[in-house]
Amino acid sequence: MADVVVLVPFVQLLPLARKAFAAVQGWQPRVETSASLAASLSAPCADDGNGLSGRASVDCLRAAAQLRGQPWARAWLEADPKGHAALAAHWLQAAQALRERSATLCPGQRTSWWHQVHECIEAMPATQLLEAHALAGSAAWAQHSATPPTDVLYACHPAAWVVLQAGGADPLLQQLLQDSPAPSLWIDADSDTASPFAEVLGAGELKRLCCADFETEALAATSQAIDAVNAGLAPVALVAQDRALARRIRSLLERQSVPWADETGWKLSTTRAATALMAWLQAAQASAVSDERLAWLKSGACPPGLASGIDPLEAAWRRQAGTPGRVVSLPPSAQAVQSWAAQQLEPLANMTAMPLPQALALWCTALHESGHWLSLARDAAGAQVLRALCLHEAAENDQAWLAAAAHHSVDLAGLLQWADEALERTLYYPEAQPHAQVVFLPMEQAVLRPFGAVVVPGCDARNLGMGSATTGWLSEPMLRNLGMPGRVQRFQREGQLLAQLLRNRQVVFLRRLQDDRGPVGESPWLQWLQLTATQAKLTLEPEVTWQAPTAELQLLAHTSAEPRAPDLLPGSLSASALQDLRDCPYRFYASRMLGLGVDEELARTPDARDYGNLLHQVLLHFHLHRCADGQDAQALQQASAAVSAQWALPQGLWLPYEASFQAFAPHYLLWLHEREAAGMRFTLGEKALQVQPAQWGGTLLKGVIDRVDERGGATTVRQLLDYKTQRANDLRQRVADPAEDTQLATYAALSTLALGHHGELQAAYLSVGRNEAPNEVVHAQPARTAELLLQEIGYELNLLRSGAPLPALGEGRACEYCEAKGLCRRDERH
Repeated sequence: MADVVVLVPFVQLLPLARKAFAAVQGWQPRVETSASLAASLSAPCADDGNGLSGRASVDCLRAAAQLRGQPWARAWLEADPKGHAALAAHWLQAAQALRERSATLCPGQRTSWWHQVHECIEAMPATQLLEAHALAGSAAWAQHSATPPTDVLYACHPAAWVVLQAGGADPLLQQLLQDSPAPSLWIDADSDTASPFAEVLGAGELKRLCCADFETEALAATSQAIDAVNAGLAPVALVAQDRALARRIRSLLERQSVPWADETGWKLSTTRAATALMAWLQAAQASAVSDERLAWLKSGACPPGLASGIDPLEAAWRRQAGTPGRVVSLPPSAQAVQSWAAQQLEPLANMTAMPLPQALALWCTALHESGHWLSLARDAAGAQVLRALCLHEAAENDQAWLAAAAHHSVDLAGLLQWADEALERTLYYPEAQPHAQVVFLPMEQAVLRPFGAVVVPGCDARNLGMGSATTGWLSEPMLRNLGMPGRVQRFQREGQLLAQLLRNRQVVFLRRLQDDRGPVGESPWLQWLQLTATQAKLTLEPEVTWQAPTAELQLLAHTSAEPRAPDLLPGSLSASALQDLRDCPYRFYASRMLGLGVDEELARTPDARDYGNLLHQVLLHFHLHRCADGQDAQALQQASAAVSAQWALPQGLWLPYEASFQAFAPHYLLWLHEREAAGMRFTLGEKALQVQPAQWGGTLLKGVIDRVDERGGATTVRQLLDYKTQRANDLRQRVADPAEDTQLATYAALSTLALGHHGELQAAYLSVGRNEAPNEVVHAQPARTAELLLQEIGYELNLLRSGAPLPALGEGRACEYCEAKGLCRRDERH
């Protein structure tokens, strides 16, 4: 027995098999997988520096180099770099698949098999000439790679071979036992592929649940796993068919403090360490926006001594984003951070095309100088990120990597793309929590392991039973001719794995009825399972719709928020603040008294409000610098160019405004000339005013009037104009009841108290900025509504000073887009 070799299909079964043999007295056989046995029998094969090495970081670069050596591919590289990158990925995929199949053959059979490969390629139709060229080169590369490490198994002569098959036969072991003179025992633990469920139905409890959508399925799977743990069935296997769904279930288990382990891993690019490192490259780009630079600073790159300046710098950037074209001064701490950031990013920002190792050395130097490299190296995920990107110290002595990377030239954009691909193809396996009760794992790793229960979410037609796509350029007929697993073989293996799961004490299958792409059908495997039960005259528990557990709660009386804050009353109020007070006192309390609000997006694109502000400044510049030479059209264009230059908008963002303005300009000049012929003259523009109404008890009224026009004569007429980019019909609804229009009433009060006037006062909204003439929407009796506004607001302010509440009204259109409705809990009351 000491000379017997027992081979199990998965490395996860090694400790279980060894423990089982140890329970039997006497000599123990050697328990291995084919890969672990081959690794223990000989030293690693020497890398010839050109072929497949089995290392993703090296093979991807070698595949790109091999492809660049093809004359037909060089022109493609120049014309379509992204398409060339996809071609390199298929090149490597095909080479790996062919190499993997050739490794299952004994060395004496490979020459004839490779000859068959090339015959299949030559037989490809003329319509696939490009694919044939690429596949021929990929096959030649795989054929001339180093000897497969498993070839050493053919020189192994144990007393006997014992092979355990579960989840499908291993062609390498089949060939090995066929050529070996030693006796062998093949233990087939799989069911018949023609009827995979016939032997295992009834072995344990089987439940089938359907869920409405993704979130409900995640809740249901979490609930089933927790129920199994509470029933004493831990450890529970949770098969991760859908990575996004598994990630959501994992977060739900963490909320319930259920310890878990993850054997599936997730993409290294999704870890915090990978995000922080990629932020360096994104922030160094010339096109980087403030959001990207801020994300980099907050990722841990900024030294602790300068970190206090990040928040002031963010605040300044947000003020800048809220008013494009405005110059915002920075406090000293923010200036220090900005200066340090520019110094750190300069080497990468100015990087020209260079060999990949040299570019990585430049990046690594920046990480060391900032101290960020050390913090990454101390983190489990960070250390793996450094290895994946070859930024770790051992990379300097990795000759295979250096030789492959030396011929790969990148600039900053190329380095960013290479790093992103490297992180995407690498999996991160987090450290298991102590005494894990739920284990996330692929289906094959759940086979023959002592789980008390198995939960299998994602059992719908999109995730289970449809078969995977064909490998690269290898068609299904070609796969069959070359003895490689095709769609049918992959489908059969999936059925054998499912049958193995049914041997467990409890199995729960879950599926959703709909996802973001529409309705989802049931997996064909679950339909086959039901058909098998019907044929065997067995009764399966019917599929049920999962309902979340509910509890009866006592309804408590809920009162609206009614804060009192007389000491927080602002010293000055604008028209928008008065509108908040009139719409909803609680909204006024949150936004004006507490100063709460939503920060502007740092990288937001200009919207209608920004273009309106830009037009305001253009018209002001035009009227202030207008000459009496009659060249108004030229002066208006010059004003537009001057203001646009001040705003420094990128060309792509400037085009929508430019197109709209060119259509609007002639209409505006025509309207202006007709207006001036009637005696109206521009007097003031963008005038900031501030007054202290007698009725307000010391509170100031402030505002900026867009435009003031006047007409002389027996009775002086003053007209207040407020530019709006809204349609005239919308503005007419706004002034239908003059007493409800706060903005023009506020401007009328400011004009009367600050500028003084004894003639006729008019006020109107001016609809501008569209492909039509400016349209005046008149506010009736502005002097009267201004008087009413001052009187009513004065009364309200006196009440607030005396401690009157500020209730949340929760009514009308003002609530639909209110930023404070989460604070007043309006939705909970309605």
